[in-house]
Amino acid sequence: MNGQAWGVSGWCRAVLASAAVAAAGFAEAAGTDLVRVGGGGVVRGSVLSQQADGSLLVAVRRAWLADAEPGLAREAAATEAGETRRAVEQLGERIEGMLAAPAGTYDESLCAFLRREQLRVRGLLDADVMPQSAFVLLPLDGTRVRGVEPAEPAWRMLVQWGWHEGIDNVETMPQRRLAETLADRGVDTSQPPPSLADRLPPLPQDDDQWRARVALLQDAYGAPVSFQGTGDIVVRSDQEVTIEALLPVVTDMLKGDVGGLLDLFGGGGGRQQPPAADRWLVSARSQAGSEGRFRATRVQTKPEQGVVNVESAFEVRLADGSWGTVWRGRQQIDATQPRPGLEERIAADPRVGQAINAIKVLGVVDEEAMAQAIRFGAATMEAQEAIDRQFAAFRSDHTLRLDGPPLTVLRQPPAR
Repeated sequence: MNGQAWGVSGWCRAVLASAAVAAAGFAEAAGTDLVRVGGGGVVRGSVLSQQADGSLLVAVRRAWLADAEPGLAREAAATEAGETRRAVEQLGERIEGMLAAPAGTYDESLCAFLRREQLRVRGLLDADVMPQSAFVLLPLDGTRVRGVEPAEPAWRMLVQWGWHEGIDNVETMPQRRLAETLADRGVDTSQPPPSLADRLPPLPQDDDQWRARVALLQDAYGAPVSFQGTGDIVVRSDQEVTIEALLPVVTDMLKGDVGGLLDLFGGGGGRQQPPAADRWLVSARSQAGSEGRFRATRVQTKPEQGVVNVESAFEVRLADGSWGTVWRGRQQIDATQPRPGLEERIAADPRVGQAINAIKVLGVVDEEAMAQAIRFGAATMEAQEAIDRQFAAFRSDHTLRLDGPPLTVLRQPPAR
Protein backbone atom coordinates (compact mmCIF):
# COMPACT_ATOMS: atom_id res chain seq x y z
CA MET A 1 0.00 0.00 0.00
CA ASN A 2 1.67 3.18 -1.17
CA GLY A 3 0.99 6.73 -0.13
CA GLN A 4 1.11 8.90 2.93
CA ALA A 5 -0.22 7.67 6.25
CA TRP A 6 -2.05 10.31 8.20
CA GLY A 7 -1.90 7.93 11.09
CA VAL A 8 -4.63 5.51 12.09
CA SER A 9 -2.94 5.44 15.49
CA GLY A 10 -3.21 9.23 15.49
CA TRP A 11 -6.97 8.92 15.18
CA CYS A 12 -7.14 6.00 17.58
CA ARG A 13 -5.13 7.56 20.39
CA ALA A 14 -4.83 11.25 19.52
CA VAL A 15 -1.14 11.07 18.62
CA LEU A 16 -1.60 14.03 16.37
CA ALA A 17 -0.63 13.68 12.72
CA SER A 18 1.40 16.41 11.06
CA ALA A 19 0.09 15.96 7.52
CA ALA A 20 -1.45 18.98 5.88
CA VAL A 21 -3.10 19.09 2.47
CA ALA A 22 -4.94 22.37 2.14
CA ALA A 23 -6.78 23.90 -0.79
CA ALA A 24 -6.73 27.59 -1.48
CA GLY A 25 -9.81 29.34 -0.17
CA PHE A 26 -10.82 26.42 2.03
CA ALA A 27 -9.90 27.36 5.61
CA GLU A 28 -12.45 26.64 8.32
CA ALA A 29 -11.37 26.06 11.92
CA ALA A 30 -12.65 22.70 13.11
CA GLY A 31 -11.91 19.78 15.37
CA THR A 32 -12.29 17.27 12.54
CA ASP A 33 -10.49 17.04 9.24
CA LEU A 34 -12.65 18.75 6.61
CA VAL A 35 -12.70 17.16 3.17
CA ARG A 36 -14.41 19.02 0.35
CA VAL A 37 -15.92 16.61 -2.15
CA GLY A 38 -16.78 17.39 -5.77
CA GLY A 39 -20.39 18.47 -6.08
CA GLY A 40 -20.38 20.64 -2.98
CA GLY A 41 -20.33 18.11 -0.15
CA VAL A 42 -18.11 18.39 2.93
CA VAL A 43 -17.03 15.37 4.98
CA ARG A 44 -16.11 15.86 8.64
CA GLY A 45 -14.03 13.05 10.07
CA SER A 46 -10.42 11.88 10.31
CA VAL A 47 -8.27 11.32 7.24
CA LEU A 48 -6.42 8.05 7.86
CA SER A 49 -4.39 7.78 4.67
CA GLN A 50 -3.72 9.56 1.41
CA GLN A 51 -2.51 7.89 -1.77
CA ALA A 52 -0.17 9.39 -4.35
CA ASP A 53 -3.12 10.13 -6.65
CA GLY A 54 -4.89 12.12 -3.93
CA SER A 55 -7.33 9.38 -2.93
CA LEU A 56 -8.26 9.40 0.75
CA LEU A 57 -9.52 6.98 3.36
CA VAL A 58 -11.61 8.88 5.91
CA ALA A 59 -13.10 7.64 9.18
CA VAL A 60 -16.52 9.26 9.59
CA ARG A 61 -19.11 8.76 12.32
CA ARG A 62 -21.91 6.77 10.74
CA ALA A 63 -24.78 8.75 12.28
CA TRP A 64 -23.28 12.10 11.23
CA LEU A 65 -22.71 10.95 7.65
CA ALA A 66 -26.29 9.71 7.32
CA ASP A 67 -27.66 13.09 8.46
CA ALA A 68 -25.19 15.44 6.77
CA GLU A 69 -24.31 13.64 3.53
CA PRO A 70 -27.03 11.03 2.87
CA GLY A 71 -25.80 10.47 -0.67
CA LEU A 72 -22.32 9.51 0.51
CA ALA A 73 -23.86 7.43 3.30
CA ARG A 74 -25.90 5.41 0.79
CA GLU A 75 -22.83 5.03 -1.41
CA ALA A 76 -20.81 3.70 1.53
CA ALA A 77 -23.60 1.35 2.66
CA ALA A 78 -23.88 -0.14 -0.82
CA THR A 79 -20.37 -1.55 -0.65
CA GLU A 80 -19.69 -1.88 3.08
CA ALA A 81 -21.66 -5.04 3.81
CA GLY A 82 -19.95 -6.98 1.04
CA GLU A 83 -16.53 -5.61 1.94
CA THR A 84 -17.03 -6.47 5.60
CA ARG A 85 -18.00 -10.07 4.88
CA ARG A 86 -15.12 -10.46 2.43
CA ALA A 87 -12.71 -9.10 5.06
CA VAL A 88 -13.99 -11.52 7.70
CA GLU A 89 -13.88 -14.51 5.33
CA GLN A 90 -10.34 -13.59 4.32
CA LEU A 91 -9.34 -13.29 7.96
CA GLY A 92 -10.79 -16.71 8.78
CA GLU A 93 -8.71 -18.32 6.03
CA ARG A 94 -5.54 -16.59 7.21
CA ILE A 95 -6.06 -17.61 10.82
CA GLU A 96 -6.55 -21.23 9.71
CA GLY A 97 -3.29 -21.01 7.78
CA MET A 98 -1.37 -19.71 10.80
CA LEU A 99 -2.82 -22.36 13.12
CA ALA A 100 -1.88 -25.07 10.61
CA ALA A 101 1.80 -24.02 10.70
CA PRO A 102 4.28 -26.52 12.21
CA ALA A 103 4.49 -26.60 15.99
CA GLY A 104 6.86 -23.96 17.31
CA THR A 105 6.36 -21.55 14.40
CA TYR A 106 4.46 -19.18 16.66
CA ASP A 107 4.56 -18.59 20.39
CA GLU A 108 1.91 -20.56 22.27
CA SER A 109 0.37 -17.39 23.70
CA LEU A 110 -0.04 -16.10 20.13
CA CYS A 111 -1.67 -19.39 19.11
CA ALA A 112 -4.11 -19.03 22.00
CA PHE A 113 -4.98 -15.54 20.75
CA LEU A 114 -5.47 -16.89 17.23
CA ARG A 115 -7.88 -19.54 18.50
CA ARG A 116 -9.92 -16.88 20.30
CA GLU A 117 -10.03 -14.79 17.14
CA GLN A 118 -11.05 -17.85 15.15
CA LEU A 119 -14.09 -18.34 17.39
CA ARG A 120 -15.01 -14.64 17.04
CA VAL A 121 -14.71 -14.79 13.25
CA ARG A 122 -16.88 -17.90 13.05
CA GLY A 123 -19.54 -16.13 15.09
CA LEU A 124 -19.53 -13.20 12.68
CA LEU A 125 -19.80 -15.46 9.65
CA ASP A 126 -22.67 -17.44 11.18
CA ALA A 127 -24.70 -14.26 11.69
CA ASP A 128 -27.25 -13.32 9.05
CA VAL A 129 -26.12 -9.68 9.00
CA MET A 130 -22.71 -8.24 9.77
CA PRO A 131 -22.76 -5.86 12.75
CA GLN A 132 -22.43 -2.16 11.96
CA SER A 133 -19.63 -0.19 13.55
CA ALA A 134 -19.96 3.34 14.93
CA PHE A 135 -17.72 4.69 12.16
CA VAL A 136 -17.63 4.28 8.40
CA LEU A 137 -14.37 3.99 6.49
CA LEU A 138 -15.12 6.20 3.49
CA PRO A 139 -12.82 5.86 0.46
CA LEU A 140 -12.72 8.96 -1.74
CA ASP A 141 -11.17 8.86 -5.19
CA GLY A 142 -8.61 11.60 -5.78
CA THR A 143 -10.64 13.02 -8.65
CA ARG A 144 -13.47 13.78 -6.20
CA VAL A 145 -11.36 15.48 -3.54
CA ARG A 146 -11.36 19.26 -3.90
CA GLY A 147 -9.43 20.08 -0.73
CA VAL A 148 -8.55 19.02 2.79
CA GLU A 149 -8.28 21.16 5.92
CA PRO A 150 -6.62 19.29 8.81
CA ALA A 151 -8.17 19.63 12.26
CA GLU A 152 -6.78 21.99 14.84
CA PRO A 153 -4.75 19.76 17.20
CA ALA A 154 -6.23 20.86 20.55
CA TRP A 155 -9.75 20.82 19.14
CA ARG A 156 -9.12 17.40 17.58
CA MET A 157 -8.50 15.94 21.03
CA LEU A 158 -11.80 17.37 22.29
CA VAL A 159 -13.67 15.85 19.33
CA GLN A 160 -12.09 12.47 19.97
CA TRP A 161 -13.16 12.68 23.59
CA GLY A 162 -16.63 13.63 22.36
CA TRP A 163 -16.73 10.60 20.08
CA HIS A 164 -15.61 8.39 22.92
CA GLU A 165 -18.32 9.80 25.19
CA GLY A 166 -21.02 9.44 22.54
CA ILE A 167 -21.89 13.15 22.41
CA ASP A 168 -24.11 14.10 19.48
CA ASN A 169 -23.01 16.62 16.83
CA VAL A 170 -19.41 16.94 18.03
CA GLU A 171 -18.42 17.43 14.38
CA THR A 172 -20.11 20.85 14.31
CA MET A 173 -20.20 21.80 17.98
CA PRO A 174 -18.24 24.98 18.89
CA GLN A 175 -15.00 24.25 20.68
CA ARG A 176 -15.92 26.04 23.92
CA ARG A 177 -19.30 24.35 24.14
CA LEU A 178 -17.74 20.93 23.56
CA ALA A 179 -15.14 21.57 26.25
CA GLU A 180 -17.87 22.61 28.70
CA THR A 181 -19.98 19.56 27.86
CA LEU A 182 -17.05 17.25 28.50
CA ALA A 183 -16.20 19.06 31.73
CA ASP A 184 -19.80 18.61 32.91
CA ARG A 185 -19.33 14.87 32.39
CA GLY A 186 -16.19 14.88 34.51
CA VAL A 187 -13.85 14.20 31.58
CA ASP A 188 -10.23 15.28 32.08
CA THR A 189 -9.50 16.58 28.58
CA SER A 190 -5.86 17.25 29.45
CA GLN A 191 -5.37 13.50 29.06
CA PRO A 192 -5.24 11.77 25.66
CA PRO A 193 -8.61 10.19 24.80
CA PRO A 194 -8.90 6.39 24.81
CA SER A 195 -8.48 4.46 21.61
CA LEU A 196 -11.35 4.34 19.14
CA ALA A 197 -9.84 1.42 17.25
CA ASP A 198 -12.69 -0.93 18.09
CA ARG A 199 -15.24 1.39 16.44
CA LEU A 200 -13.95 0.92 12.89
CA PRO A 201 -15.33 -1.67 10.45
CA PRO A 202 -13.00 -4.36 9.05
CA LEU A 203 -11.54 -4.03 5.58
CA PRO A 204 -9.85 -6.66 3.39
CA GLN A 205 -6.09 -6.63 3.91
CA ASP A 206 -3.56 -6.98 1.12
CA ASP A 207 -0.49 -9.18 1.58
CA ASP A 208 1.72 -6.33 2.78
CA GLN A 209 -0.81 -5.28 5.41
CA TRP A 210 -1.25 -8.84 6.63
CA ARG A 211 2.51 -9.38 6.91
CA ALA A 212 2.72 -6.18 8.93
CA ARG A 213 -0.06 -7.29 11.27
CA VAL A 214 1.54 -10.69 11.83
CA ALA A 215 4.88 -9.00 12.53
CA LEU A 216 3.22 -6.80 15.16
CA LEU A 217 1.63 -9.90 16.70
CA GLN A 218 4.99 -11.65 16.86
CA ASP A 219 6.52 -8.58 18.46
CA ALA A 220 3.71 -8.47 21.03
CA TYR A 221 3.59 -12.19 21.85
CA GLY A 222 7.14 -13.33 21.11
CA ALA A 223 10.69 -12.11 21.43
CA PRO A 224 11.19 -8.60 20.00
CA VAL A 225 13.83 -7.95 17.36
CA SER A 226 15.30 -4.64 18.51
CA PHE A 227 18.17 -2.35 17.61
CA GLN A 228 19.49 0.84 19.18
CA GLY A 229 22.12 3.39 18.23
CA THR A 230 23.24 6.99 18.41
CA GLY A 231 24.43 7.56 14.84
CA ASP A 232 24.46 5.76 11.50
CA ILE A 233 24.89 2.31 13.03
CA VAL A 234 22.48 0.50 15.34
CA VAL A 235 23.22 -2.68 17.28
CA ARG A 236 21.05 -5.46 18.64
CA SER A 237 19.57 -4.69 22.04
CA ASP A 238 16.87 -5.84 24.42
CA GLN A 239 15.02 -2.54 23.72
CA GLU A 240 14.69 -1.84 27.43
CA VAL A 241 15.39 1.68 28.60
CA THR A 242 18.31 1.03 30.92
CA ILE A 243 21.00 3.27 32.33
CA GLU A 244 23.63 1.08 30.70
CA ALA A 245 22.02 1.78 27.33
CA LEU A 246 22.35 5.51 28.06
CA LEU A 247 26.10 5.34 28.66
CA PRO A 248 26.98 6.24 25.03
CA VAL A 249 24.77 9.33 25.28
CA VAL A 250 26.47 10.51 28.47
CA THR A 251 29.97 9.82 27.19
CA ASP A 252 29.29 11.34 23.76
CA MET A 253 28.58 14.59 25.57
CA LEU A 254 32.07 14.44 27.09
CA LYS A 255 34.11 13.42 24.05
CA GLY A 256 36.33 16.12 22.70
CA ASP A 257 39.96 15.36 23.60
CA VAL A 258 39.11 12.30 25.70
CA GLY A 259 37.30 10.36 22.99
CA GLY A 260 39.92 7.63 22.93
CA LEU A 261 39.66 7.06 26.65
CA LEU A 262 35.90 6.68 26.43
CA ASP A 263 36.31 3.63 24.18
CA LEU A 264 37.21 1.77 27.35
CA PHE A 265 33.76 2.42 28.74
CA GLY A 266 31.64 1.70 25.67
CA GLY A 267 31.28 5.27 24.52
CA GLY A 268 32.58 4.80 21.00
CA GLY A 269 35.65 6.34 19.39
CA GLY A 270 36.04 9.90 18.19
CA ARG A 271 33.45 12.19 16.72
CA GLN A 272 30.95 10.76 14.28
CA GLN A 273 30.22 12.34 10.95
CA PRO A 274 26.68 13.67 10.49
CA PRO A 275 24.47 10.65 9.76
CA ALA A 276 22.97 10.22 6.34
CA ALA A 277 19.18 10.09 6.19
CA ASP A 278 17.90 6.70 7.37
CA ARG A 279 21.31 5.01 7.22
CA TRP A 280 20.55 3.72 10.71
CA LEU A 281 17.53 1.88 9.33
CA VAL A 282 19.62 0.40 6.52
CA SER A 283 21.94 -0.88 9.26
CA ALA A 284 19.03 -2.52 11.06
CA ARG A 285 17.68 -4.10 7.87
CA SER A 286 21.05 -5.68 7.09
CA GLN A 287 21.11 -7.31 10.53
CA ALA A 288 17.46 -8.40 10.71
CA GLY A 289 17.13 -9.95 7.27
CA SER A 290 16.59 -13.52 8.47
CA GLU A 291 14.07 -12.54 11.14
CA GLY A 292 11.86 -10.49 8.86
CA ARG A 293 10.94 -7.73 11.30
CA PHE A 294 12.54 -5.28 13.68
CA ARG A 295 12.14 -2.17 15.71
CA ALA A 296 15.06 0.26 15.62
CA THR A 297 15.59 3.34 17.79
CA ARG A 298 18.15 6.10 17.35
CA VAL A 299 19.11 8.86 19.79
CA GLN A 300 20.55 12.18 18.65
CA THR A 301 21.78 14.69 21.22
CA LYS A 302 21.95 18.33 20.18
CA PRO A 303 23.73 20.25 22.97
CA GLU A 304 23.81 23.47 20.97
CA GLN A 305 19.99 23.39 20.81
CA GLY A 306 19.49 21.93 24.26
CA VAL A 307 17.37 19.05 22.98
CA VAL A 308 17.41 15.29 22.57
CA ASN A 309 15.74 13.66 19.55
CA VAL A 310 14.68 10.02 19.63
CA GLU A 311 13.52 8.34 16.42
CA SER A 312 12.03 4.88 16.21
CA ALA A 313 10.60 2.70 13.46
CA PHE A 314 9.02 -0.73 13.09
CA GLU A 315 9.61 -2.48 9.77
CA VAL A 316 8.67 -5.80 8.19
CA ARG A 317 10.20 -7.74 5.34
CA LEU A 318 7.72 -8.13 2.47
CA ALA A 319 7.15 -11.06 0.13
CA ASP A 320 9.45 -9.69 -2.57
CA GLY A 321 12.33 -9.19 -0.11
CA SER A 322 11.93 -5.43 0.25
CA TRP A 323 11.28 -3.74 3.58
CA GLY A 324 8.16 -1.83 4.53
CA THR A 325 7.81 0.75 7.29
CA VAL A 326 4.76 0.00 9.42
CA TRP A 327 5.22 2.64 12.13
CA ARG A 328 7.58 5.54 12.69
CA GLY A 329 7.74 7.99 15.56
CA ARG A 330 9.85 10.87 16.76
CA GLN A 331 10.14 12.44 20.20
CA GLN A 332 11.99 15.69 20.91
CA ILE A 333 12.51 16.75 24.50
CA ASP A 334 14.04 19.74 26.26
CA ALA A 335 17.28 18.47 27.77
CA THR A 336 17.99 21.63 29.78
CA GLN A 337 15.22 20.97 32.32
CA PRO A 338 16.31 19.33 35.60
CA ARG A 339 15.12 15.76 36.23
CA PRO A 340 16.52 15.20 39.73
CA GLY A 341 15.37 11.61 40.23
CA LEU A 342 16.66 10.33 36.90
CA GLU A 343 19.88 12.32 37.14
CA GLU A 344 20.64 10.85 40.55
CA ARG A 345 20.05 7.33 39.28
CA ILE A 346 22.37 7.85 36.31
CA ALA A 347 25.12 9.48 38.37
CA ALA A 348 24.95 6.61 40.88
CA ASP A 349 25.35 3.90 38.25
CA PRO A 350 28.75 2.17 38.63
CA ARG A 351 29.66 2.25 34.92
CA VAL A 352 28.81 5.92 34.60
CA GLY A 353 30.81 6.60 37.76
CA GLN A 354 33.79 4.68 36.38
CA ALA A 355 33.82 6.74 33.20
CA ILE A 356 33.42 10.04 35.07
CA ASN A 357 36.15 9.20 37.59
CA ALA A 358 38.58 8.36 34.80
CA ILE A 359 37.87 11.67 33.10
CA LYS A 360 38.26 13.54 36.39
CA VAL A 361 41.76 12.10 36.80
CA LEU A 362 42.75 13.69 33.50
CA GLY A 363 41.25 16.98 34.60
CA VAL A 364 40.06 17.81 31.10
CA VAL A 365 36.32 17.98 31.79
CA ASP A 366 34.82 20.22 34.44
CA GLU A 367 31.97 19.48 36.79
CA GLU A 368 29.52 21.59 34.80
CA ALA A 369 30.14 19.55 31.64
CA MET A 370 29.64 16.31 33.55
CA ALA A 371 26.38 17.59 35.05
CA GLN A 372 25.19 18.56 31.56
CA ALA A 373 26.06 15.11 30.22
CA ILE A 374 24.06 13.42 32.97
CA ARG A 375 21.17 15.82 32.38
CA PHE A 376 21.13 14.86 28.70
CA GLY A 377 21.17 11.22 29.71
CA ALA A 378 18.11 11.76 31.91
CA ALA A 379 16.32 13.58 29.07
CA THR A 380 17.16 10.71 26.73
CA MET A 381 15.65 8.19 29.12
CA GLU A 382 12.46 10.24 29.39
CA ALA A 383 12.20 10.68 25.61
CA GLN A 384 12.82 7.00 24.97
CA GLU A 385 10.19 5.97 27.48
CA ALA A 386 7.73 8.33 25.76
CA ILE A 387 8.39 6.89 22.30
CA ASP A 388 8.14 3.37 23.68
CA ARG A 389 4.65 4.26 24.93
CA GLN A 390 3.74 5.58 21.48
CA PHE A 391 4.77 2.32 19.84
CA ALA A 392 3.06 0.19 22.48
CA ALA A 393 -0.20 2.09 21.89
CA PHE A 394 0.11 1.65 18.11
CA ARG A 395 0.83 -2.06 18.45
CA SER A 396 -2.06 -2.51 20.87
CA ASP A 397 -4.52 -0.79 18.53
CA HIS A 398 -3.53 -3.05 15.63
CA THR A 399 -3.37 -6.35 17.51
CA LEU A 400 -6.46 -6.00 19.71
CA ARG A 401 -8.28 -7.85 16.95
CA LEU A 402 -7.01 -9.06 13.59
CA ASP A 403 -9.55 -7.10 11.56
CA GLY A 404 -8.71 -3.89 13.40
CA PRO A 405 -7.69 -0.54 11.93
CA PRO A 406 -6.10 -0.71 8.46
CA LEU A 407 -2.32 -0.60 8.38
CA THR A 408 -0.35 1.53 5.96
CA VAL A 409 2.89 -0.12 4.82
CA LEU A 410 5.36 2.23 3.12
CA ARG A 411 7.68 0.24 0.87
CA GLN A 412 11.31 1.26 1.14
CA PRO A 413 13.71 1.38 -1.84
CA PRO A 414 16.45 -1.25 -1.85
CA ALA A 415 19.81 -0.30 -0.30
CA ARG A 416 22.43 0.90 -2.76
